[in-house]
Parts: sequence; structure tokens; C-alpha cells
Amino acid sequence: MTDIKELIKIKKALDRKRPGFKRDGYGKRMRITAEWRKPRGLHNKMKNKKAGHRRMPMPGFRTNRLVRGLHMTGLMPVKVSSLVDIAMMDKGTQGAIIANGVGNRKRVILIEALKKAGIHILNLKENHSQKIKEALEIRKKARENKLLEKKEKSKKAEKKGEKKEIKEELTPEQKAEEEKKEKDKILTKAEK
Repeated sequence: MTDIKELIKIKKALDRKRPGFKRDGYGKRMRITAEWRKPRGLHNKMKNKKAGHRRMPMPGFRTNRLVRGLHMTGLMPVKVSSLVDIAMMDKGTQGAIIANGVGNRKRVILIEALKKAGIHILNLKENHSQKIKEALEIRKKARENKLLEKKEKSKKAEKKGEKKEIKEELTPEQKAEEEKKEKDKILTKAEK
């Protein structure tokens, strides 16, 4: 029986030869997406396998049963979104793919746990966790700066409020004069 590494090489060669199966009419109409759907029309050229039209998926395009579904490293990809998923994995035959919906903080935790367990991560580059940590630190510093700015603004507003209160407490005669001025303004507007 052939070795899995040889089968993976064969799989790579077949993947290069395999046409990209796209839906008939893709590129002609905006509403038609590229994802594959079998043509059902009676006179459809693709279904009738006319020359010059796209190929359809057929059993001959399938890969070997021993290698089917494996990653190019020879490991079976398993989606990981929590620490519980890591505990159930086999490091010899399975490789981890960190789910797309996992946030940066949790992603760093998962990467460290996978490295400790000795499980290969299939969808990340070497220094990915360091980049995430740096981005989180920059974000944290920006948040701290915003909080400091808000505190400074609130302190300034409090100081202004205290000054107004002090003025109001010191001069009750000035309050009466201001009220008279406001009444005069209202009367002048009414006269106009």
C-alpha cells in the first residue's frame, strides 16, 4: 500500500488539474453567483457536455479515499472554538483550524493551549499571536487615553461649575440685576 505522503503529492497534482466548478451563466448575469449548482435546463449546453462549455463535477474528479478531506500537511482539519474542543483532539492525526467567529483575546488563549498540547494549527502563520497581542495593547492604551481625557474634561467642568456657584453665593445683588435685564429683554421683544 502506498504511503500517505505520496498520496498527498498525487492529490496536489490532481487539485491543480481539476477545473474550478462554477455555475452555468456565472459572469453573464450579476444575480448568478459562482457557487456550483447543477444545470437543469432541457437544452443546457453544460448539462449536455457540449464542447467549449465548463466541465461538471463527475466521479472521476474525486480524490483517493485515503486522502479525501485531509489537509496538505496530511492532517484531518478540525474546527476549534473553545478549550473543550482541544481536549478532544488527537495530535497525531488531527490539525486545528481556529473558527472565524473567535475574538482576538480568546484566539490568543487558544493558540497558546494548542502549542502546549503539541497540535498543529493549520490556518495561522508563525507570529500571529504576537501581532494580536500588540494590537490588543495598542487598543488598551487608546482606551486608557480616552478615559483620561474624559476625566480631565469632567474635572474642568466641575471647576467651572464651582466658580459659578461661588460667584452666585457671593453676589445676590448681581442676581437681581441679571433678572431685571432678562425681564427687560422680554419686554422689548414683546413691544417689537
